[in-house]
Amino acid sequence: MTHRRDVSACGSLTSMRVAIAAAVACIAGCSSESFVGQDAGSTKDSGAAADAGAGADASSGIPDAAPPDAAPDPNGICPPVGNTSPADCPEGGVFWNGRCYFFTGNLERWSDAHTRCAEKGAYLATITCATEHAKIRSLIFDITNVGATRAPSWTWDEDEPWGYADWPGGVEPPADPDLQCLWLSNDSKFYPAPCGATAKVLCEIGPRVSP
Repeated sequence: MTHRRDVSACGSLTSMRVAIAAAVACIAGCSSESFVGQDAGSTKDSGAAADAGAGADASSGIPDAAPPDAAPDPNGICPPVGNTSPADCPEGGVFWNGRCYFFTGNLERWSDAHTRCAEKGAYLATITCATEHAKIRSLIFDITNVGATRAPSWTWDEDEPWGYADWPGGVEPPADPDLQCLWLSNDSKFYPAPCGATAKVLCEIGPRVSP
């Protein structure tokens, strides 16, 4: 059975920092087995599960390109169609828009998560528009590392442009020197997080968005 962690389940949250502290407490209280045991291709609904289970199968129904008549995304810079093929997707990965998204299966600190993705020829997932976020949202069950840090302003890994964000309540939290890395919670909202705390790791294979 998949065990979800919910930031709100760890107590009444009165500030973003309290929310992150509660999330870390949740992590400490949950066995890592509940995360590693979750299939990397698990999704929130049966349709998405079929996508993930198909992995590199081109007949999975996951589009390998954005619809040609798709309107520009007004909420950010949508990623261009990638040059990745389904065969490049590891087992359990999800192929979408010429890109591949997959979990490593481990809980890692942000710096270790960055390294783990690089070892697999990938990078920590970046979210550059609402359309991409919607796809990633279907994959997220638990607190997850993604590829952004704040130094001093938020930027995606390798300087991909920061053109999209989805903070709780629609407002970016105040800067906090203890919360310099980015997590997605199981509600897929953006949360500033302590870089030394561990979370799941979502990697991406595909071309980066140029500034």
